Amino acid sequence: MEMTSLRSLKKSMVNELKTVEAEQPEYPYGLTIDLDNDTIKKMGLDVTKFSVEDEIQIVAKAFISRVSSEKTGEGSNDSLCIQLTDMIIIPVEKEQQARLRDAMKMIM
Repeated sequence: MEMTSLRSLKKSMVNELKTVEAEQPEYPYGLTIDLDNDTIKKMGLDVTKFSVEDEIQIVAKAFISRVSSEKTGEGSNDSLCIQLTDMIIIPVEKEQQARLRDAMKMIM
């Protein structure tokens, strides 16, 4: 099974005179993980070793804590709430990124 990119596709809005790119976040709501100070300490992480946009690998154990499916006029609106219970964060060196992606494809 291959990993799926969760990046949002840009939506275009059409008005009478021109096409305008809609403001939209790069990734949908709910796809971030925020770690507080206590969790960072518990995991033994040193935030000074990370920079914005560093690529990392996350391995986690989780369970589904809520399942929702709502019928709408356009079809259905489905959601899953995933509760992380255990996690490790692994920094990825630039030269290791391509090899890691290839390895993930093999095990998925």
